[in-house]
Amino acid sequence: MDGVPSVLTDNRAGILEAMDHLVDVHGIRRIAFLKGPEINHEAKARFAAYREALASRGLEEDPSLWIQGDFTRAGAVRALSAHCRGQAKPDFQAVLAANDEMAIGALEALREHGCSVPRDVAIVGFDNIQDAQFVLPSLTTVGQLLIDQGRTAAELAARLARERPAPRGRAARPARPPDLVRVSSPERRGARLAAARARRTGSRAVDAGRVIAQLESQFRAPPPRPCPWTPSAAPWRCWRKNAGTKAFLDTFQEILNGEVASGNHITAGSLS
Repeated sequence: MDGVPSVLTDNRAGILEAMDHLVDVHGIRRIAFLKGPEINHEAKARFAAYREALASRGLEEDPSLWIQGDFTRAGAVRALSAHCRGQAKPDFQAVLAANDEMAIGALEALREHGCSVPRDVAIVGFDNIQDAQFVLPSLTTVGQLLIDQGRTAAELAARLARERPAPRGRAARPARPPDLVRVSSPERRGARLAAARARRTGSRAVDAGRVIAQLESQFRAPPPRPCPWTPSAAPWRCWRKNAGTKAFLDTFQEILNGEVASGNHITAGSLS
């Protein structure tokens, strides 16, 4: 509000860092943006930063990839499902969502469409809410620096209480921009907690041999020499040597995520 001291997230910096990650790290060029409500200031700022990032890299602006959401998970599912209807595969390589609730909805919609995340489509959210760490796979997301914001707001309130001049308008912000939170460590933590929760609720155990069998059937680039699936064949060493590729690792991760998401926990079984 004009004339009221405000502590705001630097939405622009957060979105620009997310775009850097998608374009510069992963080489993605067709990025859909899942927008927030048109009347929301932060939603507009995040969308404007997305367009700025496209322009700065000379990437084509395609309004068909600007998907209108409403900051809710259900709204994102509806919007993305409608966008993908009739497409054999999505016409984008990644979705950048204006908040994490919509990013999680995008994950659900893409799974229903038969897409693997992140193998087929990458997803990045904004806010780093707790649920973003425990969906499978966990989300890469822009984390707001809420502690810094709270400290800055307290300092402003103290200045007002002492009747000293305080910054006016929208200039007051945390010292540092939001941080991009990548999936690696929270994903491992989320998978461990999901597996522990499954064990506590009495879900069934799945032998690791079943996971290997799924991997063998789904991985479309078999090793260049025979690799029988028996304990004596040391399958992990064989696969590491012959198929240690991104496609293999992505497929392996997808199978493990599917088992955990189904409430199963995996035992060593025949590999022990």
